[in-house]
Amino acid sequence: MHEMKDGKAPDPNRIHPIAGYDQEIYVKPTITNPNIIVGDFTYIADSDFESHVTHHYAWIGDKLVIGRFCQIAAGVEFVMNGANHQMNAVSTFPFYTLEGWEMEPPAASDLPLKGDTVIGNDVWIGQNAVILPGVHIGDGAIIGADSVVGSDVEPYAVVAGNPAKVLRKRFDDALIDLLLRFKWWDRSIEEINSLIPLLTCSDLEQVREALEEKLSIQKTGLDRECRDLERILADLAAGKETVEIADPYYSLENVLAYLRELLQALQALNAQIAEHGNTDELTKQVQELYSDLWVFQLSFPIRSLQSVIDGLKHYPDHHDRSSA
Repeated sequence: MHEMKDGKAPDPNRIHPIAGYDQEIYVKPTITNPNIIVGDFTYIADSDFESHVTHHYAWIGDKLVIGRFCQIAAGVEFVMNGANHQMNAVSTFPFYTLEGWEMEPPAASDLPLKGDTVIGNDVWIGQNAVILPGVHIGDGAIIGADSVVGSDVEPYAVVAGNPAKVLRKRFDDALIDLLLRFKWWDRSIEEINSLIPLLTCSDLEQVREALEEKLSIQKTGLDRECRDLERILADLAAGKETVEIADPYYSLENVLAYLRELLQALQALNAQIAEHGNTDELTKQVQELYSDLWVFQLSFPIRSLQSVIDGLKHYPDHHDRSSA
C-alpha cells in the first residue's frame, strides 16, 4: 500500500480515522455482534456504533447489513425486529418477555417480522434519523435529519420526513445507471484515491462522460479476475477452499500472503488498464502475472484458481485492443 495524505494510507481497520478525535469512528473494526455486518470505511459520528442498534435479539436472528463508505450522523437509530409486538391478537402486551407471566413466546408467524435491514454503499444518513426493521436503502441515497424510514428507498433518492418520503432523485436515470454499474466503492484504495477528483466533481456532464469512457475501457480490464481471486482468498482463509501444500517449509499463511500480494498487483494493473486501455506494456505485465500464477499453481494447486489463470492467459485475445 502506497503512502498517501500526510504520509499515511487509508486503513479500514483503524477505529479512529481522525487523529486526536474519538467521536467519529470507522464502524467495521468495532463490531462484536455477528448479526451486524458493515463494510470498509463506513463511519458514524459517535464512539460506539452498536448502541445505535436497538431491539436486536439473537433469538430472532435478523441482520443489519451496511455497505462501504456510508456516513452515519449522530443520533441515528437502527430499530430491529425485536421492537415489534404481536398485533394479530387482542392485546399487544409482551407478557412472555417479563418476569412472572405465564406465556410462551409467540410463533414467529404471529410476529410482524420484517426481515434483515440492508443499507447500500455511499449512503448518507442524517442526524437523529430512525431506520425501522426490514428497510432496504439503495446505494447513494440520502436520508434527511430526523426522518423515520419505514419503507424501502431507491438508489440515489433523497428522502425526508415522518414517515420519510421521496423528495427527489439526486441525478437523472442515465447517470444513476452509470454509477450503479461503475460501483466505485468496490474498487481498490489506490483506484478510489485516483477517482476522488471525479467523485467530488460538481460538473455532472463531465462526470457522465468520464464514467461512460471508464465503463467502455473496463470491458477490456481484469475486473472478473480480481473478483475471483479476492473470493478465492476469502474462501481459503475460511476453510471453504483447499490448497495442496506438499512442502513442509510452507504453510497456509505463506500461500495466503503470496496471493494477497498478487491480488494487489492485479488490482493495481487493472486500475492502469482502466485509465490507459490495453497498451502493449500493460498487456506484457498481464502475461508476467499469468506466468507467476501458473508456476504457483504447479506448486500449490487450488482448483478454482484455474479460471483466473485462464483469464490471464488469454488476455486480451477475447477483448478489443485499445491504446492509450
